[in-house]
Amino acid sequence: MKAIKIRKEKQGIVLGLSICMFWCIVLTASAVSMLMQPILYMRYLATIIVMLLIPVTLFFMNTKNNWVKGIVLAAVFIPGMNISIEGSFFSYGSYKKSMDYIHEKHPEIRKVFHVLETTAGPFAEYDNFNIQNYWYNPDSTIVYTNMNVFNNLLAAGSLHKVLKKDELFCVANFPAMPFNENNMKRIISESRLTKVDTVFDKRIPQGVYILLYMLKYQGINETGNISA
Repeated sequence: MKAIKIRKEKQGIVLGLSICMFWCIVLTASAVSMLMQPILYMRYLATIIVMLLIPVTLFFMNTKNNWVKGIVLAAVFIPGMNISIEGSFFSYGSYKKSMDYIHEKHPEIRKVFHVLETTAGPFAEYDNFNIQNYWYNPDSTIVYTNMNVFNNLLAAGSLHKVLKKDELFCVANFPAMPFNENNMKRIISESRLTKVDTVFDKRIPQGVYILLYMLKYQGINETGNISA
């Protein structure tokens, strides 16, 4: 029995040290997120939520005072209800709003090109207006992508294969990720820019915004210059 008790005590020490180290990591990440740059996101916390509950569970097991338990439960329940209520006003963000914006403000545009999978994936998923989404991937594409998983997202290595001269189209760009800029410049060099719209979802605090480039395709002539 004594040997079993010693092992249990050692297990308690190991568990306590593990929880202490775990919380030190979480608190350090929280401090960095608040003081420097965000590194602790909800999608990461969701995977470790069980570990977060262990100290609370041990506290309720060892605390006999019902008033203290009630205060702790209220402290957990009230913020939880607030999150649940806010979640009921869920928004698809600027991606869905961009699709709605194109459909309402520019119904003549039926083709949208993407240079980043950051916009290509959500646009293909939220498209309810039969707009053709193209993943522009010429030789200058530098970011690895798995966009082939979307059946309704078409690949385009060049514009002239899918666009006619003077055809209106749109390019969705995510300025927070400045990748594949050469592809963006190539599209603009073959087209005439008519308008740039910014779509931002105000319902999401510190949300991202999408730039929508409205273009008219001009094409490239045999000398490699833009057609007149």
